Amino acid sequence: MKTRLLLRGSALYLGAAGALALLAPRSAVSGLKSDPAAFDIFTTRTVGATLVALAITNWSATPGRGILLANLVLNAVLGVVDVTAIAEGTIGNDAWQGAAVHGGLIAAFGSALRAQPPAFPSRVQRAPRLNLAAGGANAGSPQQYPAA
Repeated sequence: MKTRLLLRGSALYLGAAGALALLAPRSAVSGLKSDPAAFDIFTTRTVGATLVALAITNWSATPGRGILLANLVLNAVLGVVDVTAIAEGTIGNDAWQGAAVHGGLIAAFGSALRAQPPAFPSRVQRAPRLNLAAGGANAGSPQQYPAA
């Protein structure tokens, strides 16, 4: 899968979830509480705004190691949060679908990250050695130094 397509798909998913949480917080939180308090609505909207901002970041980002790693960590942490909440009974078993989406995104971003070239080269390129022996031909002459 092309990295840009992966980022755009993730942006659409994050944008949809964020817009729902921001614009219809009672619907977004309905799986957690039937009658959310004012603070729950505030928190849901705050999370929604954050997801919309992340969606914009993914949509406009140049594919690279940093954005891929950020998405990998985001989905890994949210996947753990989802699984923990399901196991503790905080959210219903139907939330396994969300955990599965995070699992798929972890695999996709991990694969895209492995396909990226390393941030730093594994070998440092060294300058050629100079023959400065006293008896060597052209010892110390300008011709032995690489052109700048």
